[in-house]
Amino acid sequence: MKLLKYFMLIAVFQIFTEVVFSQNILQLANGKKISIGEYKVSENSFLSYKNQKGKLKSIELEEVFSIIDKSGNENLFYVADSSDNEAFNVEQMRFFINGESDALNNYKSTWTFIGGIAVGAGSVVSIPLAGLSSLYAPVFPLAYSSSVGLIKVKTEKLGIEKQYIDNEHYVLGFEKTAKQKRIKNSLLGSGIGIAVGLSAALLFFN
Repeated sequence: MKLLKYFMLIAVFQIFTEVVFSQNILQLANGKKISIGEYKVSENSFLSYKNQKGKLKSIELEEVFSIIDKSGNENLFYVADSSDNEAFNVEQMRFFINGESDALNNYKSTWTFIGGIAVGAGSVVSIPLAGLSSLYAPVFPLAYSSSVGLIKVKTEKLGIEKQYIDNEHYVLGFEKTAKQKRIKNSLLGSGIGIAVGLSAALLFFN
């Protein structure tokens, strides 16, 4: 009976925690959405808020799009630059951010990760065979990551949902974040590849 009460208490605590820390959703200009507690805006253009662990954090206000409370009411912070004719209005920026957010959550770039591993490991083996110092090993992975960033993937191959494929601002946001993820994955894969290559070299050639 005591054990049952213990588990019930944990369940109630978890529900209470979710309620407390899901009261507000912080929407950032980079597409990230964060559950936060209390927040306030300081005079020096910073937003201070409590994260899910109750710790006080702060962020520059220009990085914040809006905050949505538990009732669905939105406190908008984004202001379009009136001096810039190409600046997005609120709805355009909203679509752009939604594109970023969906790319963060849904876009996969496994091939760049695998390619990075192959390039990283291959560079460790090939560079010494070419008579060069192993210090040059990161050159090829860096070149690979740079090329990944330069290659433009066709919009129809990004996996964007049909209802957004013709929305220019959504697509721009999705493409921006997808490109960042490809570069990040290529660098991560390259790092792992170099580590694997070095480990194999030490194991088989010493």
